[in-house]
Amino acid sequence: MERATAAVPGFELTDENRPTITRICQRLEGLPLPIELAVARLQALSSDQVLQRLTDRHRLLTVGSRGAPTRAQVSVFAGVFELDDANGICGLGMSPEDLLDALASLVDKSILIREESGTTVCFRMLETLREYGREKAEDAAEFADLRRRHHDWYQRLVVEAETEWISAYQLEWITRLERENSNLREALEFRLAGDDDAAIESSLIMTRRCCCSGSSVAGSTKDATGSIVHSRARPGI
Repeated sequence: MERATAAVPGFELTDENRPTITRICQRLEGLPLPIELAVARLQALSSDQVLQRLTDRHRLLTVGSRGAPTRAQVSVFAGVFELDDANGICGLGMSPEDLLDALASLVDKSILIREESGTTVCFRMLETLREYGREKAEDAAEFADLRRRHHDWYQRLVVEAETEWISAYQLEWITRLERENSNLREALEFRLAGDDDAAIESSLIMTRRCCCSGSSVAGSTKDATGSIVHSRARPGI
């Protein structure tokens, strides 16, 4: 418990997480060092996520190189983001272990704030740090590419939600899309800022999918998309 509290201040053993913690200890055969390494992963994972990833315990408990993503890269996110979001946008060329260590390092430095939503760990950045990170990314001429990858990732996320909407996963998708509302908005605004027909078409498709998938982000962007399309259709504008 002391190790867990050191990794995640405020961590408590509760009736809800006790079975998961017990299974983790059983999977690691009660060995002190593997358990200590697993506890360190609580900075970037929930206890449920740790247990899920123990199918390959050697990879999960391997300490990576603590490389990228940097604060500049994670500044591309708006609001909260999850581990797979970071992997899809900032984790190019990185191993899962390096990504976990990098996020844990950013939490250690208070650059990222760790939050739990159900059984999922989310991260967010204070707005002042986010603005600073974006300035650094722009100075390094990498922000435009980060925004493009951000858009592409969330467009795929909405497509996946639409595909699984009429299924047993619907409630999970409702929760996920609401949690990702700010990022979906940013992705749509990025495409709306494009000055070509392909950008507008992409925005229309993504807006429709947000509507189909029940995301509240769609309403505020639908009017903006429609206005741009209407203005482009009028001669002399």
